[in-house]
Amino acid sequence: AIKRTLIKQGIPEEDAGNCDITGCYEFVPRGKGNSTISGFLNMLKPLELIFNNGINPHTGIVCGCKTGELKNITCFDQFYAAYIEQLDHIIEIIIKCANDLEQFLSYVSPAQVFSATIENSLKTARDAFQNGSVYNLSMILAVGFATVVDALTVIKEFVFEKREISLEEFHDILKNDWKGHKKLRLKILRSKNKFGNGIETVDALAEKVARHLAKKINKRPNARGGFYMASMHSARMFIVMGEKTGATPDGRMAGEEMSKNISPTMGMDVNGVTALVKSVTRIDSALFPGDFPLDVMMHPATVQGDEGLAAMRRLIDVYMKNHGIAIHFNVFDAKVLLDAQKHPDKHQGLQVRVCGWNVRFNDINKKEQDAYIRRAQSISE
Repeated sequence: AIKRTLIKQGIPEEDAGNCDITGCYEFVPRGKGNSTISGFLNMLKPLELIFNNGINPHTGIVCGCKTGELKNITCFDQFYAAYIEQLDHIIEIIIKCANDLEQFLSYVSPAQVFSATIENSLKTARDAFQNGSVYNLSMILAVGFATVVDALTVIKEFVFEKREISLEEFHDILKNDWKGHKKLRLKILRSKNKFGNGIETVDALAEKVARHLAKKINKRPNARGGFYMASMHSARMFIVMGEKTGATPDGRMAGEEMSKNISPTMGMDVNGVTALVKSVTRIDSALFPGDFPLDVMMHPATVQGDEGLAAMRRLIDVYMKNHGIAIHFNVFDAKVLLDAQKHPDKHQGLQVRVCGWNVRFNDINKKEQDAYIRRAQSISE
């Protein structure tokens, strides 16, 4: 899958098939490439900008496009077009800022030791992390992909199909962080029309958003003689950016984490792991040559014994046969996590997989622990 992805970016087959994994999951041709994280793209921020006509509600600063008054958006297609306009505007800002910086990388952060290991850098006498490698790649990492798909689905269903609420009413609800609208929020949260459940209409929308994102970013020239690549690797920014983002239509409250990597929003995949893999592999991993990692939560009972391990292997095989790239697991009973939260001394060695790394459960804060517990409970119910 990695080889296929790089070939589609124009990298010769020989180089595409000879890669190293760098960082968490990222891959570059061995001895010929580098990759920078040029920006993290908050996929939820365009929603805030639509509901506030280009104004960041947290700062009062106009930082988006003027997509018009909410009362003038009369169908989902118009709302989706406004979302894409705001999203594209943010991407252009990221690329401009990255280009302004990356043309001076050898001055800002020279890579002498790394350069000594890259043959092309030695031949050209150029810094290997600026423009001295054969492939000088810049990554834009998407954060909150599944959560924005969920939010757009809610807008489509509850605003324009069922007509249960108007965009103006939604604006006030989100501004007040769902206060006084607990019943509506629970109704939205309990809907299975969320990414990760193998539902055709939701997965089709996810694919549509993914294809636009890839088309907007991939192969755009960067300031180092290389090009940009879209990535579904969010690192820890799904927490950090979540803290800086207000409430969203999917039922998420202000400050809560958003989805990470290509994975569903915590606790929203309730139709089982096979439905999850079906949703994720609907999206072609080659659209995201920067990275395409999936997180899976499973109950211990599902992988116990020889039959359980065989089932887990079949799951991985299906994911890989459908061009999946990276996949990693948390295998937990929610009862164990709840006990670890109450009695941390009894679970000193308990680890959870965060993104490209593990962390002791005791070392993360209660808010983050609660998210893992909520996800584990959703697969147990």
